[in-house]
Amino acid sequence: MPGLGMLDRSDSTLEGELSSMIKASLFWLSQSIIISFIISFSFSISIINAGVLAEGEIEFQKDSSTMCFIPSGTYTIGSESERADRDETPAHSVELPAFYIDKYEVTNAQYMNFMQATGHREPKYWTNDKLNQPNQPVVGVSWEDAFAYSKWAGKRLPTEAEWEVSARGGKSLEFPWGNVLDQLINQEIHHANVEGATDGFEQETAPVGSFSTGSSPFGVHDLAGNVFEWVADWYAEDYYSKSPLNNPKGPEQPATGNFKVLRGGSWRDDGAKARSAKRSSLPVTFRHDEIGFRCVISLSDFLAVAAEPWDVNRDGQVNIFDLVLVASNFGLLNAKQGDVNDDGNVDIFDLVLVANHFGQGTNAAPSITHHEASIDYNLDHSAISQMEIAVKQLSVVKTPQAQYALQLLSNLIRKNSRQKEILANYPNPFNPETWIPFRLIQPQSVDIGIYNTSGQRIRLLSLGQLPNGDYTTKQRAAYWDGKNEFGDDVASGVYFASFESGRSALTSSGSNEKKIQRMILIK
Repeated sequence: MPGLGMLDRSDSTLEGELSSMIKASLFWLSQSIIISFIISFSFSISIINAGVLAEGEIEFQKDSSTMCFIPSGTYTIGSESERADRDETPAHSVELPAFYIDKYEVTNAQYMNFMQATGHREPKYWTNDKLNQPNQPVVGVSWEDAFAYSKWAGKRLPTEAEWEVSARGGKSLEFPWGNVLDQLINQEIHHANVEGATDGFEQETAPVGSFSTGSSPFGVHDLAGNVFEWVADWYAEDYYSKSPLNNPKGPEQPATGNFKVLRGGSWRDDGAKARSAKRSSLPVTFRHDEIGFRCVISLSDFLAVAAEPWDVNRDGQVNIFDLVLVASNFGLLNAKQGDVNDDGNVDIFDLVLVANHFGQGTNAAPSITHHEASIDYNLDHSAISQMEIAVKQLSVVKTPQAQYALQLLSNLIRKNSRQKEILANYPNPFNPETWIPFRLIQPQSVDIGIYNTSGQRIRLLSLGQLPNGDYTTKQRAAYWDGKNEFGDDVASGVYFASFESGRSALTSSGSNEKKIQRMILIK
């Protein structure tokens, strides 16, 4: 059978680990002693699906694979070089969400585990001693076989865009390591298992990871040579000329033909087929000793199964958002969110777990910049009440993390405890009309008075009974047309908008209201 060189077109966690006996005995201790015990208690977390390795990598335990992190961003794929085939053009931008990709191609050992678990058929060449060693990449698999493996592993095949970005790192490189096939790197000129190289693997696949100098800018190995790799996309020669910007996933299945894309070149082909932009294709049922694959998983999907329990919102970071979810559900039974230790009750134990891991994140996930003190929440009255209870109990915990969390929650309560608040009007200055936005924490009757600098009310805007919420758009905000109670235009000058409360609105003050907004009318 001809080689693919012809493919030019084509902790046991804290989680309730206190036994009922220990809980019963601790019940009579002061709450501060209990919490101190919890915080000083040594524990570790065991994640079923994944664990964290070195910076930028994770271990995906289902198929014992190491995966490299590819951050979200805008990247360039395709090629305009003189060596580019027509289907590689034009070079174009793609925007991809963050994901993880297997550091190495799927091995025979991994594929054996898959077959034993599912009863899936053996690959072609399974008995060939030159190709079937445990740490060699599995070959002789069709696209359908690769898809079945990825589904079993809880992952998926990469899109063509994801594969190319993983190989090039957003750079216009011919190969993962640079622009020259035999470039001298660390006294080594062989960076991939390709035909014609005297690298010791002239008639066989190399064990994965054999070429450390050939890794991509993201640390992914064997993206050039060794084996062609199936990707998720259907093949269309002109796809790069019309590929969408946002997370392209290939063309629709063609009416005729069933060709899927392969990338990366192989041990049977020369370096030209190993170029990072090179596209090839074959029918989904085709199996050959040059074809293997690797898998990916989106960051969001990974976090959904692998995030620590104190990462309540599963965003890869333990921060103010998680703290608020616990505190706003404080005291609730069987809450959908906030029950960190999964004991059926959102309580101080859950709050302390989040506080004690504050600032931690999933290693290799993108760093998120937090401005916790400036975050503005529109919390309802019930959530504020629950948070106030949580703050009282958290105040007995004296760790720096807990005290910082306490400060953040206290600030949020203060910012959100106003029952109603007038916001900055727009436009301001104005002529002759302006909109006055406001916020209600509770349903109530709303009247807004317009006052001059002498404290005289010149207009009353009665809006009636309104539900809680933000009234910030022109359709919902209070509207003033620059006229007084008699319908006359008022003069240029400074005016004030204020909630009416039955007393002089400009002199009364309440801790639960921001009452006054300064406005300037210029004619």
